[in-house]
Amino acid sequence: PGEEIFNFLNSGKIFNQYTLDLRDSGFIGQSAVEKLILKSGKTDQIFLTTQGFLTSAYHYVQCPVPVLKWLFRMMSVHTDCIVSVQILSTLMEITIRNDTFSDSPVWPWIPSLSDIAAVFFNMGIDFRSLFPL
Repeated sequence: PGEEIFNFLNSGKIFNQYTLDLRDSGFIGQSAVEKLILKSGKTDQIFLTTQGFLTSAYHYVQCPVPVLKWLFRMMSVHTDCIVSVQILSTLMEITIRNDTFSDSPVWPWIPSLSDIAAVFFNMGIDFRSLFPL
């Protein structure tokens, strides 16, 4: 408590809102909305996300994990707090909706320890601070 573990000079070195691109996530779009988002540039991907396109794309179908990971990372680095909150809202809505329409019991996507550690490292936390021995 009270210890400064975030180093601003080291933040954003792994990824930032300008380098995160859904097209680089290994995701291959199937629906028209997915293809539209994948054809869009980085800024337009965020715009389409905050305007509900991703939410509508995954209203009745399972959202692919690469999209969820992209949302999680983008939420952690976007410099506009309002956009970050909108991305978080989209992530939560898709996660909740994925659980409600499934006939079989499906665990909601939860970021792995690796996903969480990558976000913290990207925020400038030193490895030793995150995993002290």
